[in-house]
Amino acid sequence: MLKLLIAVDGSDHARHAVEAAARLAKDTHGVEAMLINVREDPGYYGELPPVDYDSIERSLRVQQEALLESAAAQARVQGLQKVTTMAVVGAIAAEIVRVAAEYKFDLIVMGT
Repeated sequence: MLKLLIAVDGSDHARHAVEAAARLAKDTHGVEAMLINVREDPGYYGELPPVDYDSIERSLRVQQEALLESAAAQARVQGLQKVTTMAVVGAIAAEIVRVAAEYKFDLIVMGT
């Protein structure tokens, strides 16, 4: 089984990456795909009351999950059947590489 890690960020480039992965899946028997979105931890300057920090974090998580749900729907329409998602916070490149190594993906698919 070929394991693909597809980085998505809501851009046209990311949508093209999902399409490319789906084309690859059509030519390969048994493909498992994980869509990953990594958002950087926002920098806060000055003091924020805990309630403000929590509401900002909650809003960012909701946006990240919505982005992943949309990308997963696109992936299924394109023909990828085994699709999971992962939302991560951290340094984008480092987290993509870390997840790829940790879950032993065969290929990282990215738009740019």
